[in-house]
Amino acid sequence: MSKSSSSDLSDDVQVPQIFFNSTAWFSSSVSKTRIKEWEWHGGECCNFDNAQFIFSEDAESPDTKRLYTSPAYLNDHLAIFHAAYIDECITAGSSQDVAIGPYFLPPTEIQNMIRQQQKLPWEPKSSKTDGTSSNCSEHLPHRQTVT
Repeated sequence: MSKSSSSDLSDDVQVPQIFFNSTAWFSSSVSKTRIKEWEWHGGECCNFDNAQFIFSEDAESPDTKRLYTSPAYLNDHLAIFHAAYIDECITAGSSQDVAIGPYFLPPTEIQNMIRQQQKLPWEPKSSKTDGTSSNCSEHLPHRQTVT
């Protein structure tokens, strides 16, 4: 009887190719984990000029700020999206079921104006507005105690 190694088991795992035939450029602000998830689910990383998607996680990142002042951005030929879109697509199991529009990442000044009217989709779902980071337990459903 042969032993099955963990690498044999991982070969059998079918990962949905959510981003198959899609290319992206990633700001230095995007976590390595999100970039790996993009690739793991069929997406390709490429240079800026050949990318279908431009992703950032921080409008204040130097490379993202440069994009905001580029002729392509100023002439409405370029859109920058928050990389949380990748997570949402993976959760949904499809990029077709997730609208990308809400993940448009405008400059910080515009984000601040939007925040006066609504929460940005990539921000934590907690009700805290003091800017502190939240921990995972805040996102757990509340349990009622039966007495």
